[in-house]
Amino acid sequence: MRLGVDHLLDCGHRSIAYLGPSPTVDHVSDDRWRGYAEAIQIAGLEPQPVYVSYDEMLPTLRPPLEKLFKTEVTAVAAFSDDLAIEMMRFAMAVGRHIGGEVSNNDLAVVGYDNSEKARLGLTSVRQPVEEISRNLVIALQETIRNYGRPHHVVLPCELVVRDSTVTAVAI
Repeated sequence: MRLGVDHLLDCGHRSIAYLGPSPTVDHVSDDRWRGYAEAIQIAGLEPQPVYVSYDEMLPTLRPPLEKLFKTEVTAVAAFSDDLAIEMMRFAMAVGRHIGGEVSNNDLAVVGYDNSEKARLGLTSVRQPVEEISRNLVIALQETIRNYGRPHHVVLPCELVVRDSTVTAVAI
């Protein structure tokens, strides 16, 4: 999540909301929230959390998003591509433009997972799925062998930049 928020900051955004589960839900929610919060804190900004569940759909997202869009938010870092896409659908329905300039009418969006949906124009964080799988097998083997030590690995992610965060460039 840190990659996505850093990208939004590099694009000039200073009012960046987080859309996702509370960090108390599980370790994945905590990790993604922490990445967002660290980047925001380093930039000297205030976190703007909008806590929703993993699988929210537009009808239940509407009330918190209506409240969010009454603020001056210009960018959103979403916990997942699914939440990002639902948020983008709402934003477009209320007249917000996705991507473009840093303004109150344009909205930059970053998702997480680089799913098939993201390939339609959503900037997203891609996890190294093959490496994760390989490390899960190693952890399982170590558990079976009863080594008694945890297998903890932090793998680098990659930001895949697409239209949802691209600022138009005058030629």
